[in-house]
Amino acid sequence: MYTTQILTERIKLALKVSGKKQKEVLLNCGANENTLNQLSDKKGLSSFTLAKISDELDCSVDYLLGRTENPQSHKSMLLTTGDINGDYNNVIGHGNSDISITVSASGQAAALLEAFEKLDPFKQAKVLVYVEELEKSI
Repeated sequence: MYTTQILTERIKLALKVSGKKQKEVLLNCGANENTLNQLSDKKGLSSFTLAKISDELDCSVDYLLGRTENPQSHKSMLLTTGDINGDYNNVIGHGNSDISITVSASGQAAALLEAFEKLDPFKQAKVLVYVEELEKSI
């Protein structure tokens, strides 16, 4: 069950993290500066106002509602990593991933670590998801 207590606590925490002022954010969203103080479980917030607040604070609506502990869950994407059961035994990341690494019998760990360290955090996450998929298929 969603409560306005959770919602207001999360908004105030996100405000603190972002360094933004409550009044400024609420006015930018078309809400009254006293909106949070006047919330009740019966009244709530409109979905549009809630979405605008989450955009202003760069956090997910799910986080503000207490459905996730990750304020950045709105930035998560479904990752498709390709065919892990195909005939590409010496290729990691084949298919829909953005990288392909061919490894040899010697120096595999060093080559993988070097390539991994060059990736941005999003691509590193894709690699980790792919590793989990590989582990499940073994």
